[in-house]
Amino acid sequence: MTKLASTALTSLYFTAAANAGLITGITVESSSAADLPAVDAVNGSGLPSDVPALSGTHDNTFEDHFLGIGSTVANEDVELIIDLGTTTTIGSISVWNFNEGGTDINTGQLLTGRGAKNVTISSSLDNASYTLVGTFEFAQATGLADYAGFQIPVSVASARYIKFEMADNHGNDFGIGLAEVQFDSVPEPGTLALLGLGGLMIARRRIA
Repeated sequence: MTKLASTALTSLYFTAAANAGLITGITVESSSAADLPAVDAVNGSGLPSDVPALSGTHDNTFEDHFLGIGSTVANEDVELIIDLGTTTTIGSISVWNFNEGGTDINTGQLLTGRGAKNVTISSSLDNASYTLVGTFEFAQATGLADYAGFQIPVSVASARYIKFEMADNHGNDFGIGLAEVQFDSVPEPGTLALLGLGGLMIARRRIA
């Protein structure tokens, strides 16, 4: 095997390993009224190649974000409910907070100040009865084009729907938003074994 082919295979392996538990095909079930569409919080827009992933950098382009217009001025929560598409486990949630760069031309406030701050996350099997996952303080985004986001470890044994209730933002007078959220399921033992075998094969080929 050539060095170039080996490098490409290694890259493919580690990309697959990093996203092994990514729950694909998630959609927005419902959201508060929005200035920027809620679908942009789950479809990978703004991530590398605009593809959903569990890690990677998010851009700071206005159009690649969700912005609910409950707003801190009206003292209204912004809600986002995500349909995972099937009942599954969740081991962690990848979050990229609202990351538009620059300042508001009217107020001078940082646009990243629109990012969600105090957030309650709940899970449900039927989108009717919800169980608290936890209440979290989301860090403010950087506003840079290579914003890495953060991960929240959780332990959700079985869920179909995830609800985000965003109580406030980081100090901007308009809206509460997010750039992207993605979910990591708990990998099946067979998946872990397969990824481990793949890594072993790559190592053997390198030695050869």
